Amino acid sequence: MAWTLKRFSSALRARGAYRRIFRTEDGQRVLADMAERYCVTRPISSEGMSDRQAWKNEGKREVVIDIMNTLNLDPDTLPKEYDNG
Repeated sequence: MAWTLKRFSSALRARGAYRRIFRTEDGQRVLADMAERYCVTRPISSEGMSDRQAWKNEGKREVVIDIMNTLNLDPDTLPKEYDNG
């Protein structure tokens, strides 16, 4: 039981850290960039792409979606444009 409480407490702290980081303007830009690069806002596969590459893309996509779910964010709420400067 103590392990369960520790894990829960750790998860709450992590969730708070995610919110502090990704709710900032720069955090939103990073998340928008990740969503674009890791197939949240575009298809995970294209014609001629190997199944292996499509599965790799799906894995990357799932990481970003997990972050967004932790933050209760919809991809449509992310900035549409960002700069790298």
